Amino acid sequence: MFLPPDHPIRRAFTVHFYKTHHTCVRAQNSLFDEAGLLFRGLALTYEGGLKQVFIDYIGDFEFTCYPDDIKHQGVENCPFHVGAFDGIDLHTIFCKYASDLFDETYDNARVFEQDKDMKLMHEYLVKTLKIPSELRPYTQDNIKKIWGEILFRVTGFHNAVGAVTAFALDPAMTNIRQQEKEIGKENGTNLVASEEGASGVAFISAITQLPCPTIGQCWKQVLANPDAKSYANLRKALDKLEETIEIRNQERFRNVDYSPKHCAISISS
Repeated sequence: MFLPPDHPIRRAFTVHFYKTHHTCVRAQNSLFDEAGLLFRGLALTYEGGLKQVFIDYIGDFEFTCYPDDIKHQGVENCPFHVGAFDGIDLHTIFCKYASDLFDETYDNARVFEQDKDMKLMHEYLVKTLKIPSELRPYTQDNIKKIWGEILFRVTGFHNAVGAVTAFALDPAMTNIRQQEKEIGKENGTNLVASEEGASGVAFISAITQLPCPTIGQCWKQVLANPDAKSYANLRKALDKLEETIEIRNQERFRNVDYSPKHCAISISS
């Protein structure tokens, strides 16, 4: 199910999945465990609550494309939904990168068809990710769409939905309480978190504030061909998007969810 270590596609994509499994295993113990932060912080039982939520989400997961998700939510033209603009732009960039990279890797359809490792990988993804019927046949166009989607999901999309620091500041997570005016601030209230809630927020905030590689930085040194046109075009497109987002931020409440220099290069980052 895995591509060989020297496969050019694996070389190119490894940077986006480096230590992801290790990160998820660690999160299982610190966040998802019955003694973890999520269970202790949220108003859910464990077996029939928090654990069941994860089971339902994973069990019901089906592969979809981000633009379709945006349309399904009815926010494709919403001026307040940054994902409908910045997100769609970044999605387009990664899909184009995946398409160009596969075109560079395979000179013709015959070479692609003879790549047994890639074919096995595709079959694995089709089964594991519940790929829709129209994308199941082993064709270059389908491979490009699937991997363009995956690259976007583990970078910009993960950055946007993975704002765990903001989530940790939710009252349900911090277990805050109000104190009387004479004890608190002049405005009449003083929000105080329990020791455990405060420790949890401090822990999450500390981890998420650590410097990490972003897609705004260069990683061509890990590619089989550091001078690949696909990567050069990707860099130009990401730099252009960075400029576009800065211009948009002058006319809206500042948002960097999909800003290349703020998007981690992988989930583990």
